[in-house]
Amino acid sequence: MQNGRQILTSLISEQIARHEYLNPLQQNFTQGKPITVAGLELYGKDANNHHAAGDKDAATSDLADQGQFTFTAGPDAPGPTQVLTRAAGSQAFLLVRYSL
Repeated sequence: MQNGRQILTSLISEQIARHEYLNPLQQNFTQGKPITVAGLELYGKDANNHHAAGDKDAATSDLADQGQFTFTAGPDAPGPTQVLTRAAGSQAFLLVRYSL
């Protein structure tokens, strides 16, 4: 599970740093502008299962200093907002809220 998280984290931070998810016109507009991470949220397959995770301030600082950030999440406590489970086929999604 950890390797999967690290790969996902790397892909997300590279896309944010390079703005690869934006179309070419937007890439020129946003290139070189500082990115402020406003929130990091984990969602499960059921959108009702979600909660804040990670450190948005550290992500913002790392993006400014290194052009990338690493997202880590510890185990979720059981309950209605639990997203990370050790079940085959379980899915988790990371939503990164940001502004330029």
